[in-house]
Amino acid sequence: FPERGRHPSKHAIMRCVQRARETGSLQPRRNDMCNARDDEERILRMFKENPRSSVHRAAHALGYSRYVVHRTLRQNALHPYHFQRVQQLLPRDAEQRIYFCEGFLAQCRRNLLFPDRILWTDEATFTPNGISTARW
Repeated sequence: FPERGRHPSKHAIMRCVQRARETGSLQPRRNDMCNARDDEERILRMFKENPRSSVHRAAHALGYSRYVVHRTLRQNALHPYHFQRVQQLLPRDAEQRIYFCEGFLAQCRRNLLFPDRILWTDEATFTPNGISTARW
């Protein structure tokens, strides 16, 4: 239909070809409840076995769209995890860290309740090689 304004994309055609090879039909498979549960179990098992896997990697490995994988995670109160090193402690940082710690201890000596008045909000993990957090 050359007069049509829109044509199927290369990826849509490739999916039809792949579906025909795998199932013998061009029709998308029926998404009944049994298949949906099986799909959900496969996706959740993938992340249980590989907790650091990305949505993109899982979708590619399992043959689902990223949307389906991400939706399944959200419906099960899970969130994609991405390890991300934010910064690293360097030898030149030691002086500033000591200065901060001495100031903190001085405040604690003046007011025993000082640490209780700090709003501790960051859930990062501090290591000598850097800070890792899934929220940044």
